[in-house]
Amino acid sequence: MAIHNNFPRSNPMSRYLEMVDHPSHLKKLTPEQLAELAGDIRQELIEGLAKNGGHLGPNLGVVELSIALHRVFETPKDKFVWDVSHQVYVHKILTGRRDRFRTIRTTNGLNGFALRTESEHDCYGAGHAGTALSAALGMCAARDQRKGDEHVVCVFGDAALTNGISFEALNNIKCTTKRFIGILNDNEWSIAKNVGAIAE
Repeated sequence: MAIHNNFPRSNPMSRYLEMVDHPSHLKKLTPEQLAELAGDIRQELIEGLAKNGGHLGPNLGVVELSIALHRVFETPKDKFVWDVSHQVYVHKILTGRRDRFRTIRTTNGLNGFALRTESEHDCYGAGHAGTALSAALGMCAARDQRKGDEHVVCVFGDAALTNGISFEALNNIKCTTKRFIGILNDNEWSIAKNVGAIAE
């Protein structure tokens, strides 16, 4: 899927962004329409966060990834666990919260992170880095115990790999579950440029 870099566009919202209010709607769009949707989501992120602030960079970086995840999998049956979960703004837009997106991080508005009480599409309420791999592995183990068939997808950034609990989870995947989907979203940045042996 092509990345659109022509950030602001003359129209405030395309017909595709207006049409997508549930992940199932993505399955009806062509690849070309999805690419246009990605550009419109970027515009919505930029305009929506200009007033109240928020995590712009991490969300601009996961637009196509979020669209692809919702195109392939089916939440809330399938579980997406984000690390760090401040990259869930696009996920929120695609899961019925678009009309409230510009309230994000305000009193009584949308939460800046994934929040289980906010949507059935948020299966885990992590804030900052390091817990998602372990949580996702626990969800996989529980699924296997009850013989479920849902997918558990962990999207983790390179900052998550500075935590011991992440390495513990990675070390235990083989002996805990036969089916674990992990996506390393490595943009080579944490809060600032990564340093140290792991980053190298």
